[in-house]
Amino acid sequence: MAEPVVELFLVQFETLLAAIATPTFNTNVKLVDRQDPRPGNAKGTPSINVWTVRDRGQEEQQPDVPHQFQERVHEILLELFMKERSTPGSKINRFVADVIKQLKQNNTLAGTAIDTVVTGWRPALTAERTLKAAQVDVQIRYEHRLTDPFSAT
Repeated sequence: MAEPVVELFLVQFETLLAAIATPTFNTNVKLVDRQDPRPGNAKGTPSINVWTVRDRGQEEQQPDVPHQFQERVHEILLELFMKERSTPGSKINRFVADVIKQLKQNNTLAGTAIDTVVTGWRPALTAERTLKAAQVDVQIRYEHRLTDPFSAT
């Protein structure tokens, strides 16, 4: 069975994030999970949790045009977790920089997307107000046939 275009680029996205490892990067990612409700759990850290926030696009239907494509934006929230209970800001900054570097170098996700852009990030504090994580906002622009979300361009 064919996978939707969204699933194709999310798999590529996760593969790219999992490839963040030393010596090319400052961080050695142990785990990339999708929508794990127990973030930063014992599976391994540093880790990245990938959350789909929303998918949006314009519904411009022109049925008489046989192969019209629709451009969409898939918004993702990344949660980056460090092992230490409290992490120096410089370590979090390096982790975020590694993620941005990897996404900029592979912005089309092996041809499954038009572009991938980091739109912002912020530190995430624990309940004890210690720094242990960061949240990174990402937008993936892609397109598919208007009548078939399984067909990429």
